[in-house]
Amino acid sequence: MIALVLMTAGLHALASNYPFPLDGASYPYDTVVLITTPSGTGSGVVVEHTLEGGMCRTDIITAKHIVESGRTRDGVEPILFIAQSYIALVARESPKWDIALLTVDSKRCIGTPVNFTSKLELPSRVFSIGYPYGVYLIKEGIVSGFYDFFIPLGEEADGPWIVHSADLGEGSSGGGLFDEGGWFLGMNVAGLEHITVAMPYTTIKEFLDG
Repeated sequence: MIALVLMTAGLHALASNYPFPLDGASYPYDTVVLITTPSGTGSGVVVEHTLEGGMCRTDIITAKHIVESGRTRDGVEPILFIAQSYIALVARESPKWDIALLTVDSKRCIGTPVNFTSKLELPSRVFSIGYPYGVYLIKEGIVSGFYDFFIPLGEEADGPWIVHSADLGEGSSGGGLFDEGGWFLGMNVAGLEHITVAMPYTTIKEFLDG
């Protein structure tokens, strides 16, 4: 296991600028967190809270290549944001897909778990949420297709994949892809020029249930 640093955005003040419904359950203002490793930053998505013994365990998914980039040393110096910084442990990694599960034990739960959905039609308006270059950002795009294999990702990158135009930039891997209702569709894992590739909910669920 390795240590990473996570920070929640705490973006309640920006609520009026969000393109999502303000109905609470489907409003993903704090479901995506910033992950800082010794070699850079990435994004993660809160998927579950577990309360036990006065503590809260927060489960977060992210791209496995972010975890691998953090293996240069065991711990990192936290970058503080509103005095909230947490050390996360890598609980599990997929041998097949670019996904890892992180856990954080703290007195307060981190963020809000996403609401999953597998309903996605073509074309669909979507929103990427992540931390490119360590900055919280939302970008709108269109889903252009589903692919069982996406050549630019490499020979072992079996899908399915969601390909869309809501590209964010470096550091947004591990962030979330949401529909107009704020439902979580998948996790962004790679970006090319004006193209972003996301791992769909069905693959993520298979990993989490495994």
